[in-house]
Parts: sequence; structure tokens; C-alpha cells
Amino acid sequence: MKDVIIMAKKSLGLLLLIVLLGGMNVFQFYYFTQIIPSIPQEDVPLDVVELVEGDKEDKEKYIGRTITLDGYYVEGGSNISLLITNPIVFENNSLNPSNYLIISGNVPSSLQDHIGAQIHLKGRVSWSNATEELLEIEFNKYTLIKDGVLGHLSNSFMDVSKLDWNLSVVPHMNTKYAVLISGGIKPEKAYARYWNDITAMYFILTWLYDYDPDNIYVIYKNGIGENAYAPCHGPATHSFIETVFLELEGKMTRFDDLFIYTTNHGWTGGLCLWNPMDPYTLTPNELSTMLEDIDYNQMIIVMEQCKSGVFIDPLSQARRVILPACSPYQSSYGCDTEGAWDEFLYHFMCAVAQIKINGDSGSVDSDTNNDGRVSMYEAFMYASAHDSKPENPYYDDDGDGGGLPAIFLALLDPSDEGAFGMNTFL
Repeated sequence: MKDVIIMAKKSLGLLLLIVLLGGMNVFQFYYFTQIIPSIPQEDVPLDVVELVEGDKEDKEKYIGRTITLDGYYVEGGSNISLLITNPIVFENNSLNPSNYLIISGNVPSSLQDHIGAQIHLKGRVSWSNATEELLEIEFNKYTLIKDGVLGHLSNSFMDVSKLDWNLSVVPHMNTKYAVLISGGIKPEKAYARYWNDITAMYFILTWLYDYDPDNIYVIYKNGIGENAYAPCHGPATHSFIETVFLELEGKMTRFDDLFIYTTNHGWTGGLCLWNPMDPYTLTPNELSTMLEDIDYNQMIIVMEQCKSGVFIDPLSQARRVILPACSPYQSSYGCDTEGAWDEFLYHFMCAVAQIKINGDSGSVDSDTNNDGRVSMYEAFMYASAHDSKPENPYYDDDGDGGGLPAIFLALLDPSDEGAFGMNTFL
């Protein structure tokens, strides 16, 4: 009797398995013959990577077609809407036609409230720039898949009037000059954070360090600033930059100080300028040539752009402190949590201002020797310690052309590297 029951259970189990498999086959047949064909092909999401990473011939197949793309929404420079493959290519300034396309047409404000979000975007594909193989998609509709959690992807210009901290002005003896440069390459890549970098530094120099505004040269994009928080003296082109340094060559003496500050995009070839007016890169050797006949007491050079470490060797000389945001082989990044600034520059500016410039609470312990002043060595060590992006800021002040990251700089005797920067101030 027991054997009969066991056999009956096995037979029932087998029957249930057959019924289950049969049911699955029926479902699959129905799904693939009824449900899928009912979804228009243009509504089946395509990963944006598959579109933008193709060669020109592959991209050409989509021209004129209406499709739905799966990607991340951000706002580029000039409030140009972009669909990108990954937020990291926006953070580290590495946008190129193989990782983004422009969203044209009427982008609704509801989408603009979701910067950094993963979306399905439907629209008609066309060339934005066929020569550069850059595509665009004319907005039709979108579906929110996953909202953005990276608030630093915002592309907002900061109200720097909140930087009025009522701190004491640092006295000085020498005449001090500054050159602040940002190119931006082209409209969609000229992010708001670059102008924020410029204006925040401008206010720090004029309000806290008593720089005469007449001695500060702001070189930005096409020569037009984004707001009135800082003046703009001319475009980021070779000719205008050279004009500025020639003027300084005629003004400065060996008793005067020069502060040079650069942001926006860069690569191993140098600093990117404003492409619509000057498609060529400002190379390290070109900048070195522009500076070689300028007399100075001290020169401070702070650089944010990707691969900025390539400038150390050509620019390294006695009485110069050079602080690039990264090595010659690394990308640099926008802030992760602090706001629309660049990561290294944000922490550098906090260090020299001795306050968190975005209004966050908490102290800034950059004056490590408690002498009431923040040297360039102290500012660098503070910025490096608080830089949380995958970049290694570099330091050089001994004129030997060999920069070091903070982890190695801290191990050296200051007489080898660091002695001059410990006594160099804005």
C-alpha cells in the first residue's frame, strides 16, 4: 500500500510539472506573438551607448528615425540639455560625441527638475554636427526611470553675494596681480561651475586679500560673463591671453606677486580655450613662453583642468608654487556634494578663505601652524585631504620640475619640497 501511495505522488508531481511547462509555453507564445508586437518599435528603449558609441556609418542609420533612448539627463553649459551615457563623463569633463547627444526642442521644466536622472527619452534623431559626429534628439516625451541622487550635477550659477563673511582683510606690501582663465571649449561644455569657480575666487581675492580689481584680469569663454559678480575682460583665446601677459610684463617688477588660476577642460596637450573663437589648445610650453619675461617676487599657479599636472615641468621655476588638481594622466572632477564648483578648487578656496564657501557648517582647519595666515603649502594640504574624487592634486615649489602628491609631500623634509610654499601667501 505504501508503494502505491509513493507511485501516485510521483505521478501527480510529474503531471503538475507537465502542466506547468505547458502553461509556460502557452504564455511565451502569447507574449512573443501578441504583447511584444503590440509595442511600437520606436517605443522599445535603446541604450544611448549603442547609439553614440557607433561609428559615423552606424549613427547614420538612425538619422530621421524616431526612437526611445535610455540614458542620463543633465544640463550642459548655456543650459543646453544633454543625454549622456554615465554621470561620470559629466563630472570629469570628458564629454565627447561617443558618450552624449544634445536634446533639442522644447524640454519641459518637469524634466529640468530631474538633473542626473535616468530616463527614457523619445524623439527624432538628427545630426547636431555631422563633422564631429555629434547627434541630437528632438524632444517628444520622457519617462522617469530613476531620479538623480547626485545634486552636484546641477548647472546653476551661484549667488556669490553670500560669500560676505565679514572676515578681516589680509594686509599686504607688494602690488598683487591675478589672471583668472576659463575657456569652456563650446556652449554645451561650458558648465556653470567654471564661472562659479571664477567668481568665487574673484571675491576671495578682492574681499579677503585686498587685490585691487584693476589688477585682476578675468579671461572667460567668449569674453562675456554670466552675471555681474565679476567683470570679464576678454575671451579665452591665445591672442587675448598673450595680450594680458604682455601687459603684465610691462607693469610688474621683481617686488610684485602674480596669481594665475585656470579652470574648465584640459588634456595632455594643455588647457582648452573657447573653441568657436580659437580651436587650439594653450600648451604648457606656450604658457611658459608668455611668462618668461615677467618680473615677479612670487608666482602662484593653481590649475583645475584635466591632466593639469602636465604644466608642472614647463612652468617650474624658482619662487613659483604650482598646484594642479591632478597628475598629467588623470581627469579632474566637479564637486560631489558641495555644489556647482570643481572639487579641488572648491577645497582650495575654502582653505584660503578659512570657511566653507557654500555655507555649510563646520570649521576649516587650514591654518595648521596657527599663525593667522594660510600659506600655499597649507592650502594645498587641506585641499588634497578633503578632495574626495579619484584625482591626485600635485605640488611643486622648488623649481625642479618634479611635482608630488600630498601623500609623498608630507613625508619629505620641507627643504626638499615645500619650504617656499610654506612662506607664500595670496
